[in-house]
Amino acid sequence: MQIILVRDVPHIGKRNEIKNVADGYARNFLFPRGLAKPATPEGLKGVERLKAEEEKKEKARLEMLKKWQERINSLTFETLLKTKDDKKAFGSVDTERVADFLSGKGIGITKHQIDLPRPIKAFGEHHIKIHLGKNLEANLLIQIKPEP
Repeated sequence: MQIILVRDVPHIGKRNEIKNVADGYARNFLFPRGLAKPATPEGLKGVERLKAEEEKKEKARLEMLKKWQERINSLTFETLLKTKDDKKAFGSVDTERVADFLSGKGIGITKHQIDLPRPIKAFGEHHIKIHLGKNLEANLLIQIKPEP
């Protein structure tokens, strides 16, 4: 029997996929639990329409990520840190601080997307990678200066 999955079903398929399963499995398990529906001509047209909409949304998301990549590559995050004995930095720049800076610029990423193994405590210029998704990465320049 040909069915359309309404939800992701382990070992069967993902939402909106068209699958062939045994009649009894579909009637006794998938349909009663609302996991699938019969593959009618109207349903198949609906699945194609949904796939086209999802493709359009995914394309728009990829375009947005590419714009973010360009913006991040052109940005410089300048910050001041207090100094201890005029040589060592008192404080650090961590992923949360970088994420706050980027969100202030209209770039919505999480701190988990920032490749920063440990907080930066040294003055000077630092380059960090930001994973945007869809195999896109951006490089952000961070300039840390001592507070006067």
